[in-house]
Amino acid sequence: MAHRSTGSAPLRNVLASRIRRAREKLGWSQSDLARELQLVGWDAGRTLITKIELRERCVTDYELIVLARVLSVGLDDLTRGAYKEALRLAQPGGGSTP
Repeated sequence: MAHRSTGSAPLRNVLASRIRRAREKLGWSQSDLARELQLVGWDAGRTLITKIELRERCVTDYELIVLARVLSVGLDDLTRGAYKEALRLAQPGGGSTP
């Protein structure tokens, strides 16, 4: 599958907007989310959360599971429609910003 670029880096992590929305729904800042992740054993900082939400860093499967639990959402809530979004974003002109 081709990658659409934003600048010099390929666009990745179609789950970024869902993660951000779940965080914002809880009224948490990126620092709040990082702190909650640290409490369950993931050494995450605000910078990491920023990179995830800006689609500069991919989320691994186990990180997705931890994020879902900490954000009190199901995996399906974070992944529903992700395949279609990934296909859309992979197309030329498929999306302008994360």
